[in-house]
Amino acid sequence: MHMRKRFTSFKQACLGIICVLVLIPDLWAAGPVRVGIFQNKPIVYYDKGPRGLFVEVMDHVAREENLDISYVRCELKNCLEMLRANELDVMTSLGQNPGRLDSFIFSKEPVWTFWGTVYASDRRINTVLDLKGKTIGVRRKNKTTAAIKDLIAKFQIPVQFVEFSNYEMAFQELSNRSLDAVAANNSYTFTEFKGNAAFHKTGIVFNPFSAYFAVSKNGVHPELLGIIDSHIKKMRTAPPSLFDRFNERWFGVSDSFWTTPRVLALVGGPAFFIVLVMAFWRFRTMAGLNAQLKKIIAKQEKTEASLINSEQRFRRVFENPHSVMLLIEAETGQILDANLAAENFYGWTCRELQQMKIQQINTMSEREITRYFQAIKQEERTF
Repeated sequence: MHMRKRFTSFKQACLGIICVLVLIPDLWAAGPVRVGIFQNKPIVYYDKGPRGLFVEVMDHVAREENLDISYVRCELKNCLEMLRANELDVMTSLGQNPGRLDSFIFSKEPVWTFWGTVYASDRRINTVLDLKGKTIGVRRKNKTTAAIKDLIAKFQIPVQFVEFSNYEMAFQELSNRSLDAVAANNSYTFTEFKGNAAFHKTGIVFNPFSAYFAVSKNGVHPELLGIIDSHIKKMRTAPPSLFDRFNERWFGVSDSFWTTPRVLALVGGPAFFIVLVMAFWRFRTMAGLNAQLKKIIAKQEKTEASLINSEQRFRRVFENPHSVMLLIEAETGQILDANLAAENFYGWTCRELQQMKIQQINTMSEREITRYFQAIKQEERTF
């Protein structure tokens, strides 16, 4: 009896273990995890092999979790299409926006923070207002590009944008003085052109945003993000971390240098100046509009007073009891009004006369009356 109970308990335990194993995501048996990468040096790129911060993080996770991963090179647009179609399992270096949030799940831990920077060939260009009338190179269909265009639109500054498929082409044109400036993200321009005398980094900094790992909402490995997040947390709390080494290697500063307060201060200072300039600009614009509005109102009041005086003079003349007067519609001959002298002269009341036309009470023929009215209109006379 006891043996049967023990056997039953053992069988239930085995079934439980089997159920758990069935429910655990089979990351290790479904073939290599396909990871999308595109050219966004040095954060993620391909140069004789996968490179960049996201690749280093993914390689670390693969070693720790004994995962088989395969990197897939693609243009960003194609990468996103492949991720939606489950031809990729995970994508690197993606910023969040409403459209992407509808299709993808993002890691909770950001890997890198981008912001926009403007480089210029003319050292007199240091503020947004200095870009007036300039030609600016940007990367086609890029978040930084959308941000600089939005910033310029808010200032209502006339500029010309020239779009390129990559930053290398844009900076080459800047070196050749075919452009006045280039708007690029911080990671690309930190060290790529350090010491280049052809252009300089301006004080125009804008649009900070974070980049994450992402998977498709219909993907087969959504749990992979939780694994990646846990490793990123561990790496950040144990310096010198992978992030520290990456920053020191590329930018000469540790990861701890680019803290959130420093990034906010870097972006917030110019942003505050921009807001201040816009507020002053708005004040001057509103002051100018108020002055114009006062002039318009004064002119309208003067016109209204003149009309009132003119109407009063007309009414005094029209109501003269000694002169027969009718107010007639020139196009039709319809009597619109009659004074007291006209009522006494024609023998009808004003209301009765208003139901009549001049042709009914005048001795002139209808043709003669028509010619008379036409002559009045041509000579702009009244009677």
